[in-house]
Amino acid sequence: MGRTLRLLAGCALASVSLSGCWLQVGYDAGHTRNNAIETALDARAAGSLTEAWSADLLARAGEPLVKGNRVFVVSGGTEGYSVVTQAKAFAAADGDEAWEREWYGAGSALFWQPSFVGDELWTGYFMIDFTYRPYGSFAGPVRLNPADGSVLGSSQEAAGLSAPVDTGDLVVQSRVSISPLARQLAVRDKSGSGISWIGTLPGDLSLLPGSPPAVSDGRIFVGDSHFLTAFPLAGCGVATCDPLWTLDLGTGATATVAPPGSPSVFVTRGNDLLAVDRATGTISWTAPLGAAAPGLAVVGDDVFVGAGTTFAKYPLGGCGAATCQPTARVDVPTAVSAAPVAAAGVVYVGKAGAVQAFDTDLEPVVSLEVPGSPTSLAVAGGRLFVITAQDGGLPAKLVAFAPRAD
Repeated sequence: MGRTLRLLAGCALASVSLSGCWLQVGYDAGHTRNNAIETALDARAAGSLTEAWSADLLARAGEPLVKGNRVFVVSGGTEGYSVVTQAKAFAAADGDEAWEREWYGAGSALFWQPSFVGDELWTGYFMIDFTYRPYGSFAGPVRLNPADGSVLGSSQEAAGLSAPVDTGDLVVQSRVSISPLARQLAVRDKSGSGISWIGTLPGDLSLLPGSPPAVSDGRIFVGDSHFLTAFPLAGCGVATCDPLWTLDLGTGATATVAPPGSPSVFVTRGNDLLAVDRATGTISWTAPLGAAAPGLAVVGDDVFVGAGTTFAKYPLGGCGAATCQPTARVDVPTAVSAAPVAAAGVVYVGKAGAVQAFDTDLEPVVSLEVPGSPTSLAVAGGRLFVITAQDGGLPAKLVAFAPRAD
């Protein structure tokens, strides 16, 4: 059984007793954003979704994670004269806070998007304080016990650490190493300490967390800076590996998706969708989107993408030409602000003030009002979870939706 299948099997077993899961960014290691084991929230149930509860977060929040009867979020912001990174766990059913953990510093705070790695919740933080520490105070990964938020372990090794990607056997992250100062791909074991191998990444240094690598079918794809880079998951037999290939995108990638079994890896670059041959790194086909897209979702044989005021789907295998047009599209009243997610034949997309749901033919299912603009979504355990950002320094929010009880 492959790594992705083992992860899905484990999640499926957990969902029987724990009601559902969304364990890492983009749901799976390939970031398809499709919860393939969710069955409760089909189009009929999604049509009756209503807000169940909401909770305030700090100003900037990452993607919600769901495991069993809890939702986990890491956010960052300020409290008085201090900057804070904050991890919280909530009861999925009613929003009761289960635990909270905070890290304080001075200057500017960056947080790492968390992911589950086995039974642990991995995150990290970076406090930039150039007055006292030229390189700031950093930690990553920080390994938390999801039961109570206690710290199981941490290491101070890098800045600009992406969300961890659990491949089933190994954990993959992009990072900016402090010593030596370099952009790298780090592949480690699940203890959080042992580095199996490091890959060299092209591009300019940045302390900002990059997009997490996408992993499927034994390959790692890093869409970061202005490049898409591929590595073998097994490494190259030595401690430091060069990439299999590197594609110069010309501008920054905003999302990288590697669907298992597909010959292509998908990247949003500027205002375009690119399908890249995963074996050679050459562009197979492109699709002009007209605006920047915050992300993609892959459902069956289709790629769903929202850009500007358009939500569309494209054939996973292309159209037989160098430039492809959508097979279906709909207009949305305001610009898409969050990558789409899917479950049980329903695709959700966030835009200013709302989340809209469609079936896979892009027929409307429901429109849900939310405060501010959605930044990330997750579907698990028969519920939809939405992170929203608000203007004017107001806190970000976590909003949970559930079907109305008959």
